[in-house]
Amino acid sequence: MHQSGPADLHRTELKVAIIGSVVNDRILPFGGGEIRGLGGLTYTIVQMALLAPEDWQIFPVCRVGSDIADRFFELLDQFPNVHPDHVLVEERENTRVTLVYESPSERKEYTTEPMPALTYEDLRPVLDASIALVNFITGADVDLPALEHFSNESDALLYMDFHSLALGIGEDGLRYYRRPKDWRRFVRLPHVLQMNEREAECLAQKELRDIQALATLGLDLLGDIGERPFVVNITLDGEGSLLCWQDDEKARWQHIPPHQVHAVDPTGCGDSFAAGFIRKYWETGDPLSAAKFANLVAGLKCTVHGADNLTELRPLMRSAIEGNVN
Repeated sequence: MHQSGPADLHRTELKVAIIGSVVNDRILPFGGGEIRGLGGLTYTIVQMALLAPEDWQIFPVCRVGSDIADRFFELLDQFPNVHPDHVLVEERENTRVTLVYESPSERKEYTTEPMPALTYEDLRPVLDASIALVNFITGADVDLPALEHFSNESDALLYMDFHSLALGIGEDGLRYYRRPKDWRRFVRLPHVLQMNEREAECLAQKELRDIQALATLGLDLLGDIGERPFVVNITLDGEGSLLCWQDDEKARWQHIPPHQVHAVDPTGCGDSFAAGFIRKYWETGDPLSAAKFANLVAGLKCTVHGADNLTELRPLMRSAIEGNVN
């Protein structure tokens, strides 16, 4: 895979693998109320389905519990470009997550036991994907050796959202930030690496109080010229994102401002950011325009509750792709 951009646009169809975990969400928004529905990888799948060109075929790779399998497959049936061939049903209760928002963006997260990690054999059917998005929803979504094997064997553009790799699980199910011991092995696998500000601080093991400090970390996470990762995205809640990338044998960074919206639910914004970035980056090969588009997509997600209502954004997503959303 070349850093300069997409290499397979001549293909009749383009295969996109979306790898991670589906969770059964209970969201308690700041200010009251309650939202229940499918979450986790669901956000990524639906957003990618809404954004994808007609020739993109989307293949989720995940395990789901038998208690939610029918609901999940019914949701996927709404999208003719999403194929459930590699969704593995487990005879157990699916992972349940409760998100308690203590401010518009800060939350506590409680989880039940994660689903079993995906193995290399589970990933083998999507080795021929042109794009592979790995979203760590539980932190135990896929084995590290399996992901390393996949990275070595696949020619896919590999995008990784570090996300819950930065979170441990306490005895009461409360998630807490901690730096995983093998974190350097993980961050060297993707071509494009994504994390949020809190996850970045977790890796740095210190507070990163300003954009310059975050940029220093982002530039440190970039590989050597020609090595992975060659793009690092750090999302900044309502402040947009920070883009670090290799350009003409130099490392650069830029703060990308947010798309201003009336936000009602920030859950899934990072997942939406990833889908938006991939859609525009594959089209243009330009990280800067991709990051700007990703912020737009993430902002639009904030205007609806949960994952079940994402289809309400279909007209806006199409307008965004056509450049008609300001």
